[in-house]
Amino acid sequence: VYCSDSNEFVDDVFDSCVDSLPEEHRDKVFYENLPAEEAVSSGQVDEADILIVDPPRKGLSNGVLDLLLDKHSTNFATELKRLVYVSCGFDALERDLRLLLESGLWKIRAAEGYVLFPGSDHLETLVVLDRIGRKWLD
Repeated sequence: VYCSDSNEFVDDVFDSCVDSLPEEHRDKVFYENLPAEEAVSSGQVDEADILIVDPPRKGLSNGVLDLLLDKHSTNFATELKRLVYVSCGFDALERDLRLLLESGLWKIRAAEGYVLFPGSDHLETLVVLDRIGRKWLD
């Protein structure tokens, strides 16, 4: 499992989470403090079957969208079979989903909303998408 985040405060939280795992699983989880686009270009998703994204309110970065739409400069995106998208910004989620669905490469498997902050009008959305097509780059 490869994880990345550009928030500098996540390092300690991640280490605490890894420490809570059974000993035999701790060496299978890795973390780098990187923005999503750098994580993609550094190869974190090269052989991934599943990608979990939790972008800021502005939505997915262009580099991550390019990867998911098979527009990235390399062809490693073809290994992805599932995308789990956690969103706190519905407008960006709608925009990103429209691009993914209109590409013909992805379909929605499931979508649910969660109220994580009772008493507020804030909704977190979880969408699971499955890859249904491929674009091969030359």
